[in-house]
Amino acid sequence: MAPPVIIAIGGEDPDAFTRLRNQRAERYANHYRIEPVRSPDEGGDLLDRLAADGADVALVLAGPGALDGADGGLFDHARRDHPHATRALLISPNVWTDPDEAATIRAGMGLGRIDHFLLEPGPPPDEVFHEGIAGFLLEWARERRLVPHTVHIVGREWSGRAHELRAVFESCAVPHRFSLADSEQGREIIAKVGPDARLPLMLLPDGRALTPRSRSQRARRRSWTTGRSTC
Repeated sequence: MAPPVIIAIGGEDPDAFTRLRNQRAERYANHYRIEPVRSPDEGGDLLDRLAADGADVALVLAGPGALDGADGGLFDHARRDHPHATRALLISPNVWTDPDEAATIRAGMGLGRIDHFLLEPGPPPDEVFHEGIAGFLLEWARERRLVPHTVHIVGREWSGRAHELRAVFESCAVPHRFSLADSEQGREIIAKVGPDARLPLMLLPDGRALTPRSRSQRARRRSWTTGRSTC
């Protein structure tokens, strides 16, 4: 299976482009295909080629020029060709001091043309920048259901036992997803578990389901919510 693609579009500053290209390759090249290009026009051509090849684009990183263009700009192009790709606008630290540029960014966010914005990477290691990128990729993977260790929790309501389980997974930074029992995904998971499923239930990454039926399972779940197990 071909790895998902990260497109990084640099601007006129060659140093900034080099930092962007190198920091992407340094952290993500083992699991993603990194495609650095120098202009929105090159980025548009690349988006078309990737769409024709059936490639999965995870993330498009670009500067404010991604919003320019008669056809809506590069980010709109990305949404048409790769509707699941996350679009992150790279901004300079002083961007908010320019009223026109700041207004353009806010309008882009409000109209849904930008998914996120992020400060351009500084000298390595720029951990704040990488934290942002990691968050964008995790969000994309969750939406595409590509996180291999996601625990699916199904409950009748947001509160109660299901809420306690979600709180534990959040504190341990474990990928998880909650679904109400009467939602489409909730019904799908319950059907997969079978007619004896009781709520709340958890569907583990290996396909096993934990429900309140089993005493050993209840003991394991108590250990998760009392802090007797480690994250």
